[in-house]
Amino acid sequence: IVACFLYRRLQNTKVKAAALPVSAFFASMVNTCLVLLGIFIFFKDTYAEVKNVASSAMAAILMGQLSVNGVLEAIVAVVIVSVVGGVIIKMQKRKN
Repeated sequence: IVACFLYRRLQNTKVKAAALPVSAFFASMVNTCLVLLGIFIFFKDTYAEVKNVASSAMAAILMGQLSVNGVLEAIVAVVIVSVVGGVIIKMQKRKN
C-alpha cells in the first residue's frame, strides 16, 4: 500500500524519475519496521531467549537490526525495483 500511494503521488511531481526508487525504499523500510515491531510486541521474550540475551535489551537489538539489515534490504529493494520496474514500464508503453 505504501509503495502504491507513494509511487502514484511522486508520478505527479517534478521528481517523476525518482518515483520507483523512493517508493521501493520507503515500502521496504515500512515492512521491516512493522515486522520488527511485531516481534517486539508479540514475541519479545521468546526472541530474547532464542538470541540468548536479556528481554530488556530487545529494543536495542531490534533497532540495531533495523539500522543495519533494514537499510541494506531497502538498498537492494531500490536496485531491484528500479531495474525490474523500469523494464515493466517500458514494456507497457510499447503495448500502448
